[in-house]
Amino acid sequence: MQLAGMTHGAFYGHFASKEALAAEAAAHALEQTTARWSDLLETAGERGLQEIADRYLSAKHRDAAGAGCAIAALGPDIDRHDASAWDA
Repeated sequence: MQLAGMTHGAFYGHFASKEALAAEAAAHALEQTTARWSDLLETAGERGLQEIADRYLSAKHRDAAGAGCAIAALGPDIDRHDASAWDA
């Protein structure tokens, strides 16, 4: 927050609740993953599916889960939130 020039209060003020923040974060992360995979499949065709699998199962992805699949990164935390985060 400090690097963005915001206080924690100012940031959280943009969301109705902690649950709304979790739902927005999950939806955003899943949209990014979907867009990345769709672009790859559009440009690489069937080869793109193999590339998605290879990237997903790589040591690089395993070691940096927060930069990879949103489901792998957020899955354990989503269970602690309400249905709005699950729906996302």
